[in-house]
Parts: sequence; C-alpha cells; structure tokens
Amino acid sequence: MFKITNDTCSLFYQIPDSLLSSIIEVSVDKYDRFFISSTVLFELLPDKSIRVLDKFDLNRALFYKDADEIINGFGIQKSGSIEGFRITEDGYEAFPYFVNQISPSPIEKISVFMDGDRTFLFEGLTGKIYQVEGREINEISQLTLNNNRSTIYSIMGEFWIPNITLGLNQINDIHFPNKQQTAIFDHFKISAYCIDNENNILFGTFKDGIIVVPKSQISSVDLGELNTKINLISLGANDEILFATHDGQFGKIDSEGRLLENYGQLHTSTIEFLEYLKYHDKFILGGLTTSIIDARSNEISNPKMGAMKNLVTVRHGQYIITTNIETYIYNPNDTVYDPFKKTRDIVSRTAHHRIFSGRSYTAAFDSIHSNIYVGTSIGLKLIDSTGTYSLKFKTYDILCRDIMYCKGRIYVASDKNGVLIYENGILIENWTIENRLVSNNTRKLLYNQDYIFINTDKGIQIVDYSGNTFYFLNKSEGLFTNHVIDMVVINDQLIVLNQTGVQKIDLKVLQTNEFVPNIRFNSLKMNGKPIADVFSIGNYDYNENKFEADFGSISLKNDAENAYIYISKFAMLVRTTLTHSDKDFIDFTDEVKSLTLYLTLEKLRFKSAFEFSISAPEDIEVQIPPMLIQPFIENSLVHGLLHKSGQKN
Repeated sequence: MFKITNDTCSLFYQIPDSLLSSIIEVSVDKYDRFFISSTVLFELLPDKSIRVLDKFDLNRALFYKDADEIINGFGIQKSGSIEGFRITEDGYEAFPYFVNQISPSPIEKISVFMDGDRTFLFEGLTGKIYQVEGREINEISQLTLNNNRSTIYSIMGEFWIPNITLGLNQINDIHFPNKQQTAIFDHFKISAYCIDNENNILFGTFKDGIIVVPKSQISSVDLGELNTKINLISLGANDEILFATHDGQFGKIDSEGRLLENYGQLHTSTIEFLEYLKYHDKFILGGLTTSIIDARSNEISNPKMGAMKNLVTVRHGQYIITTNIETYIYNPNDTVYDPFKKTRDIVSRTAHHRIFSGRSYTAAFDSIHSNIYVGTSIGLKLIDSTGTYSLKFKTYDILCRDIMYCKGRIYVASDKNGVLIYENGILIENWTIENRLVSNNTRKLLYNQDYIFINTDKGIQIVDYSGNTFYFLNKSEGLFTNHVIDMVVINDQLIVLNQTGVQKIDLKVLQTNEFVPNIRFNSLKMNGKPIADVFSIGNYDYNENKFEADFGSISLKNDAENAYIYISKFAMLVRTTLTHSDKDFIDFTDEVKSLTLYLTLEKLRFKSAFEFSISAPEDIEVQIPPMLIQPFIENSLVHGLLHKSGQKN
C-alpha cells in the first residue's frame, strides 16, 4: 500500500503474505484509525502491527460510513447468513441481519453502495439489489439486462454499473435497474472511483490512468416507460419539449424531463422533422410522410410538404420552411401574405409560396430589415423584396449548418468558418478559433436573454453577445458525448440530445470560466517524423519508439527520463497555478513551492549549466498575492542568464 503526499509516492504498508487477497478494501475513520479488509478484517495500528477484528467465510468485509462518519460493514458466513459490524470509538460490534427475498437464491458475492442515508447491497451472481432497513435486508429489484456486473456505484444521486468488460452503464431508478441504461467510457476498464472535496469525480482504470470528471450541473433525463431512442427534440408550448423517436413515436416532456404525453407511433419509420406551429397550435412531423396534429383536438392531417429541413416564423402568422427542393412561405390557412411587407398583401391563395428553388437546409427572418436568409446547397442567400442575392465569405460560398436571428443580427453557423454575424446583409463580425471559439466547425445556434449557445464538434460553447466565453460544456464536464444532435433552452435549463440520451443543464449554477489555459507544442515527433494527429500514435511504447516534444524554448529529445520529469512537473505547476488563480492571497510557503517547481523546469531547460537554491524561513506566517515573485525571476532568467555563457547561478 502506497501513500502519496504532493508529488511524492512512498511505501506505506506491506500486507503480510498470509493475509493477501485478490481484492482489498481500506477505510479510515474520523479518529484516523486505519482498517483493512483482505482475508480478515483488521486494524493497522500506529506502529504498523495489526489487530484482527473478524473473519468472514465467503466474502471480504465491506465498508461504508454512516452520517456520523462511523465505519459499518457486512460479511457473509458459510451458512449464507449476512453479518453486520460497526466500529465505534469504544470497540468492535458484530450482529446478524435478517434477509427478505422475493424469490430464494444464494447470497455469495455482495458489494455495498449508498444513496444519501440509504444503504444498499448488490449480489453480483444473481443481480439482486437489496436495501438495508434497520437489521433487515430486503430485496427490492433485480438487474437482468447486463450480466457483466460486479458492483454498483452511487455517485451524487445517480447509479452506475461498472462492466466486467469495458465502460459504465447508468441507471436512473434503482427500483427499475433494467430501464434505459446509458453507457459511457466504453473504451476504459473502470476499477474504482472517488469524489474529492470539490465534488469532482475520479474514475480509476486498468492501465489507462485516472479519468477526472469535473463537478458538473449536468444530469440525465429519465423518460419513464419510453423504451426507444429519441432522435429529435423541439420547443413546444408552455415550456414543453417535443420529442420524436427512431421508430416513429411522438410525445412531450416538461423541462424536468417528466413524460407528459406520448401520442404513440404516428409514423412507421424514423421521424426526421419536428416543429411546433405556434400561431396555429399544431405539431408538424416530417419523414416519409408529413403529419400535422392539432394540439387541442388531436386531429391528424397528412398534407404534401416535401422533405422538410427547417422551420422559422415570419410575419402575418406564417412560416418559412426549407426542404430538399425549395424554400417556401407556408400558411395553414391557405392564404400567403407578402413576408417583406407589414401590410397583409396577398401573394398566393394556396398554403405554399416558393421564394427559392433548390435544396435548402436552414433559414432565418430579419424582422427589422425585412429580409430572409437561407442556407442552401450552393451557399448563403439573402432574399428581400427586390430579389435573391448571394453572400460570400472571402469570395467563397458559405455552407451553413444553422442560421439564427437575434437582436437585429443574423448569426450563421458554418462548418469551416466559425460563426458569421450579419447586419442588413453586411458581414460585421466573424467568430473563429483565432478570437472566440473552440472550433470553427459549428452546427447549431440558440439564445436566451443572456447568452448564445453554440453547438460545435467539440461540445457546447456558451458565450455572451460579445462572444466572450461564459462556459464550455463537453464530455469532461459530464456530457455523454461531444457530438450533440439537438438542444433547446427553457427558462434556465439547457436540454441536450445526443446519441446516448437526453440531458439537462441548470444554467443558474454554472460558474464563469475565468481562466482557460492554452498550452501549445511547437512540434511533436515520433522516430523523427512529425505527428500531425495525436490520435494516430496508437499504443505508444517509449522503449521501442523515440518521442520528441518541443515546448518552444525546451526540446527533450531521446531523453525519456527528463521528458517524463518535465511533463510531470509542468502538469503540477499548471495545477498549482489554477488553484491559486482564484485567490487574492496565498501562504508565503505556497509561493516558495511554486517557485521551486518553476525553477526545476528551468533547470531542465538549461541542463547542467544552471543551479539554484531558495533561502526562506520555514516558520514564516504571512500571505502574499499569488505569482508575486515569479515574474521577476522569469525576467532575470530570460533577459539575463539565458544569454550568459558558462555556469548560470
């Protein structure tokens, strides 16, 4: 067993061979007493001697802590009985439990997990889940969907099953564990987890290190009895969310994810288009056929509308609809008015009036300047009362993924050029990775009163109306995947759809990303050849390959040991800087530690030509602003010692 303090790892205790087990559990109580469960349950005393407390025949002792931070646990005897224990300040207490089963089955392989003040047992061989109530253990459900199971993790109100093979499966309701399981980290073998003091989740893996999931305000949406995948979401009336499924079902959920209504299977195939006609209180569904549903009477009609791609509102209670062959103005009342005029001038006595001929994907209406923007297969078009015009970017046609009108401006999401912002047909701003965005591949745009939401291939970037980043949501923040299919905003909730399921983000509790470090390599080489894509490396073996990393002023070539030391120290310096960045003052001793890290990195850069020492009183108790001293030292090195020949001290 090892103990890690700061960056130092040292041997803490060697379990005797006679007590070794394939699985070992450790727990420390509030009195700083150290307990270990292997072949026996024992206390590790301060002098590293042991005191055996108990032995269980079929299962190692399982620890958990109650609300008073007292260690409790379970073990199984040969008779199949479950014995409980409690380790108090005064001593060790053991007692039997009475087990109530729905159907009799052996209990041989158990694990324990907690949800708040509730304690549960999971029997891995049968998949049965038990809840502990007093001195009784009652069967409440059985996991049958997934046979690759060993335990269940309860993490901040959600339940996760680590697979024996790879990944984790999430379940929303412990009483119905086989409903709508969600899989994540399917490339990793998860071995353990813990939650730190800041509620970040750390997953341990076999051979792939530790996965850190930062504290997140993202939660999954439980869709109840709906046992099919959702492929579309859209905003309905009264803060309702419309959804459509791959097998043709259509329904409504509220902003909390509760299922309000399921209209059933309205199409025999995938529903590919879903919108709410707010002027007429109707739903429009597209696919192989088109269905329009009256929200009040539930009457359904099936007009011919084409393969619809996008729908936005326009003047006079009408809609702009883009399809695979055209863009047209649509009015269910069979009279189309001129959308460019505020007066009701009739242009057609039918429900459709074409304004552009050709494959179209998305559109937006600028109500202030009375023009329509359409994203087509041949570029971005501006349509007004005088005609149709092409809008280009640096002489190139613009391929639009989405167009949004907001506060007098048109925002265009493109697949290569980031977000283009127009005002009355004139490009006034371009947000790209050079100035605002995490990616130039933008896919969908939304807004509320405070922010613009940009769906990119790297996640969802939330910015203010000047383009300054407020928050960035991606897989490491809790999204199932960075590939977001659709999203809607309701009040202070962002609802996100991806291939795995539906998630909601509470926007009120997101904190501003005040500091986003940008770390760049000048070059990466393996065996002398530049690496264009880090994902092309595959399984890297430093004993067989030569790796070269250039950080600009330092190049560690064919020096595996120093390269490892440099990157480890550099990572620690970054973590320290981030920790100090939101503090007005830090302890002087912490500043000295940061300086030592920084100078150690510089020593690697200068190699044997540079030596340093720091003289500071050990017992000084004073606080200073962070990074107060380091800039002066860096200035001395860069502008002084760097150009000095010979030894640098």
